[in-house]
Amino acid sequence: MPSSTLLRCSISNTPRKTSQNRLPPSPHEDTYPRK
Repeated sequence: MPSSTLLRCSISNTPRKTSQNRLPPSPHEDTYPRK
């Protein structure tokens, strides 16, 4: 679970990273939907 929290924190901290994360399959987005 800690991994998920870290990922969410990273995405929140760096909006640019969200773009890169969005490139991969959409299933990932379900793991940590951006607020």
